Amino acid sequence: MLRLDLSGYRDSAAGRYVLAHMPLSMQAIRSLSAVTIAVGGWRRSLALIVAGAALVGLGWSTGCSPHTATPTRHHRISDLTMVRW
Repeated sequence: MLRLDLSGYRDSAAGRYVLAHMPLSMQAIRSLSAVTIAVGGWRRSLALIVAGAALVGLGWSTGCSPHTATPTRHHRISDLTMVRW
């Protein structure tokens, strides 16, 4: 995985969205929930599937919280300045 060229994914519309709007903590929660649900399905464990669904709910709930005005590491200065007409 470390040697693959993933720039095509990064440069796609979905990749740009993730870089702009999803902090690393949110990406980690989404990845952890996907792995938890997959392992729960593989082992046929209802508890793991429910735990993965709870992580998905946690991930969605972070989007409901009010955002601060601090820029993330992916914003450019031009994105943060106001346009004056």
